[in-house]
Amino acid sequence: MTYTLTGFAPFLELRRVTFLEPLPAVRVCSVCGMVPSCTALLPCCHVVCKGPCGRQVETDKRCPLDGRLVTAASIMQHNFEQSELEQLLVHCLNGADNCSFTCKLGELRGHVSECFSDIVECAKCRRQVRRDAAASHCRTCGGSATSTTGDVCGDVVEEVARMREDLEKLRGRVSEEDTVNAVVVNDVNSLAQRAVHLEAQLVSLVKENAKLKGPILAGSPDVMVATGPVPHFNRFAVVQ
Repeated sequence: MTYTLTGFAPFLELRRVTFLEPLPAVRVCSVCGMVPSCTALLPCCHVVCKGPCGRQVETDKRCPLDGRLVTAASIMQHNFEQSELEQLLVHCLNGADNCSFTCKLGELRGHVSECFSDIVECAKCRRQVRRDAAASHCRTCGGSATSTTGDVCGDVVEEVARMREDLEKLRGRVSEEDTVNAVVVNDVNSLAQRAVHLEAQLVSLVKENAKLKGPILAGSPDVMVATGPVPHFNRFAVVQ
């Protein structure tokens, strides 16, 4: 039986854990299904946690499930000590279908740090496989390997296009003014710095793509990488 824990150690907070045996009903909130470190047993035998469910009972003075009247004196508090919880047997967090390991809850953290049976996505066929079998799966997988170079290039190309538009706008503002104000100069300098950064990115991508022996910036033949430094604008000299 799988439950969500709350109110215990940080490692267990809001952690979904599958126990080998169902927990006693008094340990489980009848409303939200969570297993808290403290529950309240109502006179109608329903159980609520000390979170939103319990606070709602305190406000309404009634059970949220059957509407029966609840008084403070009729509520029985039950604490679930972590030391008791940690003695219960649980499955690996990666699921019984992926890992057959079972242990006491108190030993679970140590196992998880060494377990590689979690599910990942194959970089070639996009199927879900166990992480400890991912490499061997890729060797026999019929899919094709992909590179993130194209996506990154696309982002850089879009940024270059936006930067060009901004530069054209600033060029128009500069040409309309007799005196170049500091705000415009700062904006132009900022764009120049962006150009330098983007140029470096494109050069790096060109090198990466050359190693993969594939075309860079496919579908964008009109985009060129500057071969010289981008001019820096200052307060007294604006390049037009």
